[in-house]
Amino acid sequence: MSYHRRRRQAALCGLAAVEFEAVTTTPAPNLSPRPAADPDVDLMSPEYREIIALFATSGAAMRCKEVCQHLGLGTEPRHVEGMRSKLKRLVERGILAEPSSGLFKVDGRKQGW
Repeated sequence: MSYHRRRRQAALCGLAAVEFEAVTTTPAPNLSPRPAADPDVDLMSPEYREIIALFATSGAAMRCKEVCQHLGLGTEPRHVEGMRSKLKRLVERGILAEPSSGLFKVDGRKQGW
């Protein structure tokens, strides 16, 4: 950001140039990623619990469209893509694994299943 632009923005904000500089250049606090705490399934929403129960009982690897069919959802792209994002979140949390692109299964090593 140029010196003149900072002065203009400082004038608009009603701050002295030095105060504006301090406000805009202060580094953000160190934000660490989400902690890898053990996922508590009881605290998850009902949709996620249904997905986890489906994978825990079947034990098979499934694609998003198959999961939608088993849960009684539609198989239109909007349903499949919504399910894909939920499954990807469960992979990030370590509950599911994605052995190949688009194929999801229970990550039993981390869950002890």
